[in-house]
Amino acid sequence: MKLARNAGHSSVPLTLRSSSNYLNNVIIIQLFPETDYPEGICSIIVINISFLESYLSIYLSIYLSIYLSIYAHIYRFDLNVLGCVMPTIECIYSAKLASQVWSYLSIYLSIYLSIYLSNNPAVVMQSGSNSLPYSFRYSPSSYYSPFRHPSSLSLSTTLSHSLPL
Repeated sequence: MKLARNAGHSSVPLTLRSSSNYLNNVIIIQLFPETDYPEGICSIIVINISFLESYLSIYLSIYLSIYLSIYAHIYRFDLNVLGCVMPTIECIYSAKLASQVWSYLSIYLSIYLSIYLSNNPAVVMQSGSNSLPYSFRYSPSSYYSPFRHPSSLSLSTTLSHSLPL
């Protein structure tokens, strides 16, 4: 998924990447500027889990949809685009049937919640004359990040903001 800044002639694409380790059940979600675009928001969420991957993936997708929608509301992103956060999870799961079923279910829940939030006027803030227009675009990626802590349970979030309001 990409978030692109469309104001004027400048463009700051941000790539959302999510992946899961085959053996260690690690899910990594990253939202960061691409190589040539150091400005903008940078949010990195890394979750390393060793069990209950299939159940946590559901809550993870819902949390991510809500997180992006609230963040977009605060910083005046335009979420009034069909499929603004769909699908939030791009995963490689183990071959177990139950894990695959829960993985698909988490994606469908994420899509449903994303569409609901994108059409909810209480969440969506339309871009006015004094605000910058933003939009979310889904962009599939084959990139998968390295996993550094396969056996631990950790959550680390880094958030920096340099966008003009």
